[in-house]
Amino acid sequence: MIPLSQEAGHGLVRAARAAIHEALGTETIEIPQAAFVEVPGASFVTLRQYGELRGCVGSVEPHRSLIEDVCHNAIAAAFRDLRFRPLGVHELPHTRVEVTVLGVPEALE
Repeated sequence: MIPLSQEAGHGLVRAARAAIHEALGTETIEIPQAAFVEVPGASFVTLRQYGELRGCVGSVEPHRSLIEDVCHNAIAAAFRDLRFRPLGVHELPHTRVEVTVLGVPEALE
């Protein structure tokens, strides 16, 4: 895994939000292209509304590119987290999208 800059982190959040917008059919947003596009990675995408959890889905092990993982998990957090109803278009303005990128797992003693 390559270290991510703050700019790359913002790009991943934009990609997650773009994936949700596209899934809702509200608009097509170009997903940012960066060096991490092809790098395998694992991520969690968390959605919050007014500080409260609204959805969270992630991957523990990398099995696809980081950008694909973020987009997949964003859609899953918005529409397939069984704890919540699917996200509606009217909720987008007050939905905060957070992306957490996991590092390489390490064994604990």
